[in-house]
Amino acid sequence: MQLHPLILTVLLAAVNIGLAEDRSQELLERHIQWRGGQSNLENLHDITCHGKMSVSGLEGPLTVMQHRDGYRLVKYDLGVTSATEFVTPKGGWELNHSGQLDTMEINKIARQRKAIEGAFEHHLLKGEAAHVGTEKRSDHEWEVLRFTASDNSYTDLLIDQQSGALTWSRSVANKQITWQKMDDWRFVDGVRMFFYNKTELPGGGSGPIVAWEEIRINQNLTPGNFDPQKAARKVVEITDATADWIPVTLHDDRYLYVPCTVNGTRTELLLDSGAGITVLDKSFADTIGIKGNRQITARGTNGTKPATLASGVNIAVGEVKLTDITVAIIDLGDLVHRFGRSMPVILGKELFNNTVIDIDYPKKRVRFHHAETFSYKETGHSLELHPTHNGKRLIKLGIENNPPALFQIDTGSGACIDVFDTYTREQGLLTNRTPVSTGYGGGVGGQVESQRATFHTLDFAGYRMRNVPASFAPPGEGGFGTSDYAGNLGAGILTRFRVIFDFTRNRLHVEPGPGWDTTPFDKNRLGITTNFEDGKLKILHVAKSSPAEQAGLKPGDILEKVNGTTFSEDTWSSSMKKICRAANETPVHLCLADGREFHLMLSDYY
Repeated sequence: MQLHPLILTVLLAAVNIGLAEDRSQELLERHIQWRGGQSNLENLHDITCHGKMSVSGLEGPLTVMQHRDGYRLVKYDLGVTSATEFVTPKGGWELNHSGQLDTMEINKIARQRKAIEGAFEHHLLKGEAAHVGTEKRSDHEWEVLRFTASDNSYTDLLIDQQSGALTWSRSVANKQITWQKMDDWRFVDGVRMFFYNKTELPGGGSGPIVAWEEIRINQNLTPGNFDPQKAARKVVEITDATADWIPVTLHDDRYLYVPCTVNGTRTELLLDSGAGITVLDKSFADTIGIKGNRQITARGTNGTKPATLASGVNIAVGEVKLTDITVAIIDLGDLVHRFGRSMPVILGKELFNNTVIDIDYPKKRVRFHHAETFSYKETGHSLELHPTHNGKRLIKLGIENNPPALFQIDTGSGACIDVFDTYTREQGLLTNRTPVSTGYGGGVGGQVESQRATFHTLDFAGYRMRNVPASFAPPGEGGFGTSDYAGNLGAGILTRFRVIFDFTRNRLHVEPGPGWDTTPFDKNRLGITTNFEDGKLKILHVAKSSPAEQAGLKPGDILEKVNGTTFSEDTWSSSMKKICRAANETPVHLCLADGREFHLMLSDYY
């Protein structure tokens, strides 16, 4: 859960003291005097607040420490969710469930820094204000002072004409209006501070409510009070300095499976750079006696799924040991069934955060380097990784003639590229594009129909690929429903390269493998998506304009044989993928349970 940036302050934009508005100077001075006077505000160096926050039916302790030189520490615990966040002049970081540091995404850092400026009245004392009239709210007539920022967002303070008191503020950004109610103002060492704050979100929704129990100012806080390294735990250790290659299995020619042990039990893990937390499949966790003790909601690609958190988990992979990490336990049964292979462990950012991960897809091997001593000296291309929510990383991609956009890089996705709805509409990627078909797929949270097309060109890390199949996600509530970045780059592209992830330096190094620019991309050239249910191979989806649709196949049809072969629970997934992805103009013979037969020719129908 992410704190709203206005929880602790309402003065987030600039004030014009010298504006020609007749009343702006008078009202501003009256308000500053009501707050405790300009001298006391100028001498405000640090603020420490302890209290409680309630939001969405949850409640728990909240602590915020701030220093006017650009330091901020926020810590809260609402039971099902908690956070510890640090912002300094050098950047921003957050502790994850295992106590590791995740790099904070840049937009959140900017919001936190705005909150610091507001808390210490940087712009109130030095900026510009405009009196924009009067306004009635809560049966009271207020004078309105407007503080406009360089990005044209603004904050209105509703000031009492006689006293200069403040109860309400309105912040407007991107046409979204957020109200703040400040109450229970008290003097703290000569500065008037509010002890109650309620947020009203755009659209009228209720946001966080904060009730401070104690506020202290000028406690001589130093940068050491905001050092994220002091709060972080070291959970990853490489026991041997030599970085030996470890053979991996590429399930479905794209998903990385690496041998490992979990609490001493041998198994294998799926290496997933897009995983915000390490996941154990519930059936595997039950087998080795790991029980969750805190309920959470896991957000997947197309929705959410209930999960529990469990601590005290130890994972070893090669010479790397992860000690006492916190994992999410999720029932992955449906996903495993569709996937065609068990996934007892999905290992994500806990490993990526603290080692340099060298994945050589063409040679099916991986190795782990010490982050402190690693340096890249080879001949590939390097590009910047951009931190985003939950410690994940984004890269810039170029699609055809469109400006470069940020996409998450996700080794756990089997697609070439998934484009999210907001970016698709903003750039008109499907406007006048032909041919366009449909597909069916997903991950945690279920499956959904999406549109499918082919990009003429895709530029990744300085390498241009042509005729790249793409999936266009519909609007949704899952991870694919975000507008914070443009989409996902998956293993359908990455398998053509050796890729070296260096999260500690926010760099990605990329070296091309054989045929990276000449080998045709996999597509579903038959146009059906199937599932094995009750001992039968059932068609779930038929793609628009595909050979299957043109032949008259429908969702619900039962396949008896394909190319003369029947399928079982263990063989259907991999076999059907292989058949559907065969080369263009490959013949396929289908026999249905109702006796109908179809002779089809595979084609690139999108």
